[in-house]
Amino acid sequence: MTADIRALTGVAIEEEVAAPQADARRADQRGVGHAVVHGMLWFFSQNAASRVVQAGSQFVLAWLLVPADFGLISLALTVSGIVSSAFQLGLDDVVLQRRHRMPIWFGTLFWLSVGPAMLCLVVLVCAAPVAARVYGHPQLAGLLMVVALGVPLRSFSVIPVTVIRARLDFRLLSVLGFAEVVVVNLATIALAAADFGAYSFALPIPLGAAVFSAAAWAITRTAMPRRRAHFHWTALLPKSLAVSGTRLITSLIGQGDAMVLGLVASDVRVGLYFFAYRIAAQPVRLMGSSVGSVLFPALIHLSREPLRQRDAAMVASQVLAIVVMPICFLQAALAQPFIGLVFHDDWAGAAIYIQILSVGLAFDAVSWVIGPLLPANGRFRSLIRYAMLNACVFLLLITIGATFSADYGVALGVAVYFTLFTPCVCYTVLNRVAPVSIRQYAAIYLVPAVPAAIGAFGSAYLLAPLGAPVQLVLAPVLALSFYAACIWHLAPGPVGYMLTRLRALRSRSN
Repeated sequence: MTADIRALTGVAIEEEVAAPQADARRADQRGVGHAVVHGMLWFFSQNAASRVVQAGSQFVLAWLLVPADFGLISLALTVSGIVSSAFQLGLDDVVLQRRHRMPIWFGTLFWLSVGPAMLCLVVLVCAAPVAARVYGHPQLAGLLMVVALGVPLRSFSVIPVTVIRARLDFRLLSVLGFAEVVVVNLATIALAAADFGAYSFALPIPLGAAVFSAAAWAITRTAMPRRRAHFHWTALLPKSLAVSGTRLITSLIGQGDAMVLGLVASDVRVGLYFFAYRIAAQPVRLMGSSVGSVLFPALIHLSREPLRQRDAAMVASQVLAIVVMPICFLQAALAQPFIGLVFHDDWAGAAIYIQILSVGLAFDAVSWVIGPLLPANGRFRSLIRYAMLNACVFLLLITIGATFSADYGVALGVAVYFTLFTPCVCYTVLNRVAPVSIRQYAAIYLVPAVPAAIGAFGSAYLLAPLGAPVQLVLAPVLALSFYAACIWHLAPGPVGYMLTRLRALRSRSN
């Protein structure tokens, strides 16, 4: 066996095999729950710091650039995101399920990640002039070529990142992610100050990918596969293609709104939408990505215990909804005075986008928890079927919206999709793991949403006559106080769970 492994990877594998196994045993001894909670805290801390950096960067860039620059980079990221997703085979998630024997697959994983990434670079360079002609922006071709350089640079990190995830070392993954965010945002601001326009967004992307990949290899000290793997790739490909297809479809959902909006609206409108979406999505990405990144490896540990897996997903969903809902509704309620007070008149049109998207994205948070259930249980075919259904409904809704209103129809279609359709799909997925009553599931959304909406919009309305500064300072205090009192009585179980976990973590740290 050792000789076969060495033939696949070209390295001394005995130590490589032993390390992940020892790491997995240590993770089991600590307990999956302990690792998940600590991982969530680390990811939350990293995401919180990253979102602060990104939000500050957005505010600075809004003064240095114009909405049209945001619109151009939005189109470039849309095209590159969809094309690059088509070349991601999804082998990392499949290999992660083989965590005790991962090094056997390192050669296959590396070459089937880097190879398609290089091909993706070629396709993007060739497609850049076509995209520029379709959208009517010649500058888009150059932006696409620069952004495309980040695809192969990012693919070099696939092995160390998979090793880190298998070790449940979320602290390291958090630090690496934050370092990349800082590098990219500082470079973007510096370039914007130097009048690089839309290229201020594009040029730092390959730089950040290179820094992340180099740091991941250096810190994990994972050996680079020296020979191309010739065997066993057929054992991974069927499941990986399902993961790849799902990522492509998810990318269509993530980028489809900007893609459609770019065809029917001006680049200024696209820029306002792109700016508003990045603000509105902050709380969901802050908490949701933390939970999703940590929960997937943990759910794999519980794949043979469906009741525990369901309960873990339910608790995480309740906690996430309780935290995210009030922030999203406050964003919607205070968007108008905030934009009017902080930014110049060119950005006034972004307020209504923030309002619409914030309400819709509040209901999307739970999908970050429920989404990992299917791949964690190896149900990759079901995963791609659900993804295809989601994409069809999403594209239908935003197309209908764009037909009725070129300016705001797409945003309304996105909000309807997140508010009405996504919860239905999540319920179906969760119910496949273990039965859940509709009443229990609906409470995850409705219990925090109703007091959050009443508190946020009620406070903003009552304080509006006092002016925007007073409204922005006092409305969150009143809204969150009202929300805290309501949620304490309406959801004592999840609130008690959060307080118990926080006390336990505090006692461990002492």
